Amino acid sequence: ILDKSMKMLPIKKVDYISAFQSGKARVRKKELWGLMDERGKWLLKPDYEEVEPLLDGFLRVKKSGLCGILRLNGEIILPAAYDKIQIFSNDMLQLEKNGRQAIFIPEQKQYLWKEKDF
Repeated sequence: ILDKSMKMLPIKKVDYISAFQSGKARVRKKELWGLMDERGKWLLKPDYEEVEPLLDGFLRVKKSGLCGILRLNGEIILPAAYDKIQIFSNDMLQLEKNGRQAIFIPEQKQYLWKEKDF
């Protein structure tokens, strides 16, 4: 990680840094994942079993075996309470919880459809 003058910035010990995309990288520290900017600042502390890009501007995280959705700035859109979250279309997600399904629009923070008792 470099500063504006292209000097290496010191960062605390991490195990892995992914390639930067849009100025952000996934970082693993002690088996947990977070998100860091190009200056070495934590955008999302390494508290998650998984952190994956999902839709533009959103991340799928996994904590205690359950999935949730965050914005890149760390704002929680859906807490880690879902068994499965996957892309349904360009701007919608398919959620699964306890064998029930729903379609969710993260940008609007609303459900398009959900099964009874979801």
